[in-house]
Amino acid sequence: MHPKLYSTVSRQASPSPNLSSEKAVGLMLAAVGRELFKCDVTWGKVVSLFAVAGGLGVDCVRQGHPEYLQTLLEAIGETLEEELAPWIVGNGGWVSDLVLCPVCSGRCFDTSRVVFEVD
Repeated sequence: MHPKLYSTVSRQASPSPNLSSEKAVGLMLAAVGRELFKCDVTWGKVVSLFAVAGGLGVDCVRQGHPEYLQTLLEAIGETLEEELAPWIVGNGGWVSDLVLCPVCSGRCFDTSRVVFEVD
C-alpha cells in the first residue's frame, strides 16, 4: 500500500482542505466514488474507496470533527448498497475468514460468505 496516498485525503480531493460540514464529507466521498467507478469496477477500486473513506475519517478527527464519522459511514454504506452491491455479488461476494487471536486462545470463526443479496 501507499500510506501517504491516503493521508490528508481532504486536501487531495478539494481545493479547500477544511471539512466544513458533515454534508461536505459525505459529498466528497460520493464524488470520489463516482470518479472511481465511472468506467468500471474492480476489487482494487472497491478497496481504494475504503482507504479513501478511512483517510477522510482521520482528517475529520484531526480537524476536530469526530461527529462527522457517522455521516462518512452512511455515505460509504449508500455507495456500496446503491452502486456496488450487484457487482460485488456477481463477482463472488465478500469472503471473510475472521480469526480471533489464534496464537493466544486458539479460537477462530468464519463469518458469512455474502454480505449482500440482490433480488
